[in-house]
Amino acid sequence: MNFNKCKRCGCFFVANGDTCPVCTTKDNNDISTLNNYFSENENTVSINDLSSITGIPFLSTAQSILN
Repeated sequence: MNFNKCKRCGCFFVANGDTCPVCTTKDNNDISTLNNYFSENENTVSINDLSSITGIPFLSTAQSILN
């Protein structure tokens, strides 16, 4: 295992990967929220609107969509 710095929050952690366990959990929850929104709504919205509707920060929303 490596001593890493989280690319999202900057904290240090011991594990594989580039995101700490706390941020990984938040990312997974954000992705789940976005998936639920898309499965329930077929209309097209901007990332700004999607962020406002779901409560997920703009950058997290954009990053989740791009990944």
